[in-house]
Amino acid sequence: MSWGIYALLIVVVFFILMRNRGDDDLKQFSSRDPEERKRIQDYARETLKTTSDIKTIKILREEFGLTLLEAKQAVDSIK
Repeated sequence: MSWGIYALLIVVVFFILMRNRGDDDLKQFSSRDPEERKRIQDYARETLKTTSDIKTIKILREEFGLTLLEAKQAVDSIK
């Protein structure tokens, strides 16, 4: 095989490795304890009455130590 094919193969493997690198670190809001999830949803519901989705997500992250994904899932789950 030529060097170009080897280089392409290396790039593809590198891309696959980089793409899957952080998947294990992403928490899912649905994997939390049901009681904690309900408490977070109740808090989000009350916060949404007076502020926007984005601000609510920011507040949830600060108050509960959620990741961005978890906070967004929490807000989306009550809509």
